[in-house]
Amino acid sequence: MPDFLRLWLVGAFANAVRWLEMLASGLFAYEVTHSALAVAGVVAARQLPQFFLGAFAGAIPRTVNRKVIVMLALVGPAANLHPAATLATTAISS
Repeated sequence: MPDFLRLWLVGAFANAVRWLEMLASGLFAYEVTHSALAVAGVVAARQLPQFFLGAFAGAIPRTVNRKVIVMLALVGPAANLHPAATLATTAISS
């Protein structure tokens, strides 16, 4: 039971951070462009990998350790956000 609770809490925090990141990226796009279309594009681009790769993700746990999958699911987006944060700071400073 403690392992399930720990996994559930990690998933809850990861989803909360994912939604906050989506909100922040949409707000940033609006602040920079003042365009609702840009906000929709940013949010849609954020969802595209889940849309296209989600169907194939069900077959992966059969071949790969589940702990590795959870770690990659958390580290992958974090690594993706580093260049986005760098681009955002250059857009703000210019």
